[in-house]
Amino acid sequence: MLSPADGTVVSVSDVHPDEPVGNIGQNPSTGNHILLDIGSGRYAVLAHLQQGSARVSKGQRVRLGQQIAAVGDSGDSLVPHLHLHVQDSPDFGEHVRTLPIVFRNVVLIRAGSESTPAEADLRRGDHIRRIGD
Repeated sequence: MLSPADGTVVSVSDVHPDEPVGNIGQNPSTGNHILLDIGSGRYAVLAHLQQGSARVSKGQRVRLGQQIAAVGDSGDSLVPHLHLHVQDSPDFGEHVRTLPIVFRNVVLIRAGSESTPAEADLRRGDHIRRIGD
């Protein structure tokens, strides 16, 4: 898994086991995760990471595209996947507000058709890949 932005690592959790596919995991619901301060009061949460895969530590500066961990199936997850969202606080909880994410330089695949919009507004069932891949 690559860093989605330049930032500073706020926290890393890397000790929770991956669950068998189809089993809902244990607390915390995010499982293994990395929290990045990406500036301007925004924090990227990357969750359900593979146990022992984190390649970064708290306070470390990361660059866009830097390998930082591997996708896993830890926490409240039925299958291996990456949960990514941006929020307005380094905290977790109901008081935290999520913020929109804009993807640039991608191919958007929606209902089997490919397009290269200037900015991708993702919807359920969409897939994206980086231009050139």
